Amino acid sequence: MTLYRPFDFLLLLLVFIATGLAFYYFKGDVGNSAEIHLGSKRVARFNLQGEESIKHIDTRIGRVRIRVGSGSIQVLSSPCNHKICILQGAVHNTHEHVICLPAQMYISVVNTANADNPFDTIDAISY
Repeated sequence: MTLYRPFDFLLLLLVFIATGLAFYYFKGDVGNSAEIHLGSKRVARFNLQGEESIKHIDTRIGRVRIRVGSGSIQVLSSPCNHKICILQGAVHNTHEHVICLPAQMYISVVNTANADNPFDTIDAISY
């Protein structure tokens, strides 16, 4: 009894090629602004273009420090325990998010040139 049939490797190669093409074609556009939500309210919108600057956002657990500019946004410090929002790193493509659940903070990169696109809006936020 053979473990592999003759066309198994060909099928596996086609799956890898299709996956690579999907990542290449559907990676998203570069965003030009970022929206910061606390809970269900948008509290700030920052332009990602231009010089880097440090912003502070007061959340329910403390102050979060954010770097904005040069085409990206990044959480530099947060009072949360696990620091997953900091480990996320800088985000710059549309539909990329940084989420800090203890602070109930949600950062989303958007492209304001496509503001009339209904697929670029938040459908729901729950905790």
